[in-house]
Amino acid sequence: MKRSPANFLIACLLLGFAGAGQVQADTSEKPSLDVAGDLTLSGPPDLEDLVLQYPRGLLIIDLRTSEEGVSEARVQAEALGIRYENIPVAGPHIISEQVETLSQLLEERDAYHQTVVHCRSGNRAGMLWGALQINAGAANADVVESLAPIVTKAPVQKALLDYSPEAAGHDDR
Repeated sequence: MKRSPANFLIACLLLGFAGAGQVQADTSEKPSLDVAGDLTLSGPPDLEDLVLQYPRGLLIIDLRTSEEGVSEARVQAEALGIRYENIPVAGPHIISEQVETLSQLLEERDAYHQTVVHCRSGNRAGMLWGALQINAGAANADVVESLAPIVTKAPVQKALLDYSPEAAGHDDR
């Protein structure tokens, strides 16, 4: 086969386009941490994949705020037959009402095959779960250590280290 500059250029362009998807593909794992057999803390889950994995029912507890796409997530979840709840958590601040709401929702998780508590990165999910563990008597430092795979941001770690159930903030909105 005779090589010409035009054929070489076409081959390079084709290879470049073929490889472009690989370069741009997001191969990073979404952060997630299984804290119980039926409870996962994570960044945003792929709802369609979850429905296939857990056909007996899902409870999604989204800790993102309305500015982070909650209404679209609710529509998608409900269209897939997933129970969807939202507790908007803004920043690394542990508010007692949010912790209590999460606790109440988790009491209902026996009715579901899997429960996923999530936010954009997994940090707020870990923060509220950690607050529940501290409320139950776990040491703050132990909680932060056990949640290290999901609680990666220093302000969230500090919020957990400084957290005291008696002094937890209240939402005065």
